[in-house]
Amino acid sequence: MENQLIYLKAISDLLKWSTYKKNSIIHDILFTYKLTFEEFFGLSLSKMKDVFKLTEHDFLALKDICAQIPAIALEIESLYRQGIEIIAHNDIAYSDSLKRKMKGNAPTLLYVKGDKALLNKKTIAVVGSRDVSEKGIIFTKNISKRCAKNNYVISSGYARGVDKIALDTVLNYGGKSIAVIPQGILTFKNELKKLATQIADGKLLIVSAFPPFAQWAGFRALERNKYIYCLAESIFVSESRNKGGSWSGAKEGLRTGQKVFVRYAELEEGCANNKLIALGAKAVDMYGDELKYVNIPPEGEALFLAKLPQIIHLLSDRAMNANQLIAMFKLDISGNLLIRRLKDVPYVNWRIRNGCLYFYFGRISKYEQISLI
Repeated sequence: MENQLIYLKAISDLLKWSTYKKNSIIHDILFTYKLTFEEFFGLSLSKMKDVFKLTEHDFLALKDICAQIPAIALEIESLYRQGIEIIAHNDIAYSDSLKRKMKGNAPTLLYVKGDKALLNKKTIAVVGSRDVSEKGIIFTKNISKRCAKNNYVISSGYARGVDKIALDTVLNYGGKSIAVIPQGILTFKNELKKLATQIADGKLLIVSAFPPFAQWAGFRALERNKYIYCLAESIFVSESRNKGGSWSGAKEGLRTGQKVFVRYAELEEGCANNKLIALGAKAVDMYGDELKYVNIPPEGEALFLAKLPQIIHLLSDRAMNANQLIAMFKLDISGNLLIRRLKDVPYVNWRIRNGCLYFYFGRISKYEQISLI
């Protein structure tokens, strides 16, 4: 396997190849055609074109990376001396959950430090905002304590806020965690030193899906989020805005059929938790227990329909434009959409005054008596 791992890393290092392409080629080499990597790299251009459907550009890239095999072997040896293991997509230690959910798009290699057996334990992802509220903090701690008590591993991203609170809490209460980082594992050295005891005790596994010297980057953080969710059998969202990693990750989880549980938020909180619940996530209380009946305020067009009787009542007394109505009723739809919907309402009329469309309900004479601003 050691010799094979050198070639696997060589293919993984092909920057211009997609993860799916790398995994597909590796699968074809090992399982479809049952070749050794030495045999594959020794194939002619015509064979690679005919059998593996590779281009001349691909062939040259493989030849270039093949020339780096001795250096790659030394790099792997150096990683192992530092206690960092490499787990290939076809390795029995690789996360079954990650492979099952991401299929051919699961990372070709995982660079890990710690107890790799955690990759295949019962796991829950606990995610949320960096700037989390007090309620979000309490919820995160409650879920983390519960995971420690019930022997669930917590998957998180080691970011400030919910990620770090979840990790610290589960470890403090005797539980275990996987920290998935958005950078190469060798650029995480300072944190590895701080976490050395937890790693050595088998309580914490550090996982990176990126080349060892890759620096932190926003696009890697977004990619990392997918791995956090796919390592877990369910996702608990402590607090989310209507954009960012927690939001997009939870929506992706819902789209792919994962179990997504979201803390039910009070109206005054101003977070997007209840929007996720409206999209299909399960509402839970502060301890993570599912709430069967929750009052989710309508949003978007649903809010417009709920407010329509009040809008009509107002328009029977005065004329207003779309922007005024949106501001007054705090509608979460665009002015153009509101105009289209109002034009469909019976007995709602409109006139243009000073280049702006004003709506009113009832007779035109009433509209004409109103001074428009």
